[in-house]
Amino acid sequence: MEHLSKQQIVLLTLLVSLVTSIATGITTVSLLDQAPQSVTQTINRVVERTIEKAIPSEPIRVPVKEVTTVIVKEEDQVIGVVEIGKKSIVRIKDEDDGALLGLGTILTPDGIVVADKGITDGEHDYGFVYNGQTYKAELLDNKNSKDSQVAFLRFSDLGTTTVSVAAQASTGSIKAGQTVVALTGAERDVVSVGIISSLLDSVATDDAPAILSEIDTTFSRDGLIAGTPMFNLQGQLVAVKAGELGSLLTINIVNSLLTNILDVI
Repeated sequence: MEHLSKQQIVLLTLLVSLVTSIATGITTVSLLDQAPQSVTQTINRVVERTIEKAIPSEPIRVPVKEVTTVIVKEEDQVIGVVEIGKKSIVRIKDEDDGALLGLGTILTPDGIVVADKGITDGEHDYGFVYNGQTYKAELLDNKNSKDSQVAFLRFSDLGTTTVSVAAQASTGSIKAGQTVVALTGAERDVVSVGIISSLLDSVATDDAPAILSEIDTTFSRDGLIAGTPMFNLQGQLVAVKAGELGSLLTINIVNSLLTNILDVI
């Protein structure tokens, strides 16, 4: 032992312990085989109870995070669109006699409004009814868009009033089969809901590629006032009713025309 290192002593101790454990196990098994049945049963019960305490009878429950699925009904979406969309709508009236000329939708923070070109025929002093208040309006010079079906007007006495600008559907997001909500009505909001039934592309020119210019829908255009806006279920402006035939002109073509006008103002 004196000539053994510490590591060798530790290994020797572990070896002796292992041999002792094996011998103890063999002896225990031999004694159990020779013991009376009553003693064996008692030992078995002790072993079983020890195991029961060491291992829970019920499985360990791991907390599971609950996932809640929220189903949004189309009806709720339409209601939301109406609440959002009506904030960007103006009713355009003749200042002289108060007659309703059409609807307009606010496109820019400084109060530029898109409307039906037909309301600009003749001599009018225009006024906007917005959020229950009346404002003066001016017609923007339409030099570059004489043949267009829309006109653009602007608040001329906006002052400190903050207007709500209509969110706009992005290029390429307007699809056949999409649900659209039309907001119209002379004195109060009137809602029509349908789907886009067809798309019509404009003719491409040397200066610009073809863009989606018109849509058709499953609801009738006859009951829609000139300038009526149409929104998708995200509350984004998709089209406006304008022109002698009551075409549903897309926001794509409206923006193109507005850009031409702003370039010459």
